Order: sequence, then structure tokens, then C-alpha cells
Amino acid sequence: MSASKVLRPKSASLSRVSLLTVEQSSAVYAIAWVFIVLFHVACGAYLICAAMTYWYLTKGSMSFYVSTWSLTGNENYRLYGAVYVIVGGIYALQVLNILIMSIGA
Repeated sequence: MSASKVLRPKSASLSRVSLLTVEQSSAVYAIAWVFIVLFHVACGAYLICAAMTYWYLTKGSMSFYVSTWSLTGNENYRLYGAVYVIVGGIYALQVLNILIMSIGA
């Protein structure tokens, strides 16, 4: 057995790498990238809207409507809204990180 045969990659690993690689044109790559980023932005917008909804349900006469579907009322809704804001903020930072790293690449 020669040294060159030992250092050569196995054929199984080559086929596995080729299965994980997708060859596509620059236009298709750009469209897919924009779609993925817009999907992330939509997910972040959902989190922020959910937080705003929980905060809105604690105001004024909304507590009457909350009591129709929640046995505990709206006592924890501000906490739920705060958690959604925190998760949405972290998600927004990650989307910005994706954008910055993509521009730098």
C-alpha cells in the first residue's frame, strides 16, 4: 500500500459530499438567499406582533374579552409579551448577523 492511497479520500465520503452539494447559477442562489432572508424577517415580525398583541390585551376593556377564553385572565400577558419581545429582539440580531456576514462574504 503506497502513501498516496492512504491519503486519498474514500469513495464513500466523496459521494456523500457530492450529495450535500447543490450546483446552481448565481441568479438562483441570489433569489433563494433573498427568499430565506425575507422568511426570517417575516418570522421576526410575527414575534413582535405577538408581543404587541399580548400587551394590547392587558389594556382597557380587552381584559373582558381575554376572560372569555382564558381561565386565569390576563395576569401573565405582560410577561408573555416581554418574552416575545426578547426572543424577537434576539431573532432580529441574528437576521442582522446573517445580512452582515453575507455582505462580508
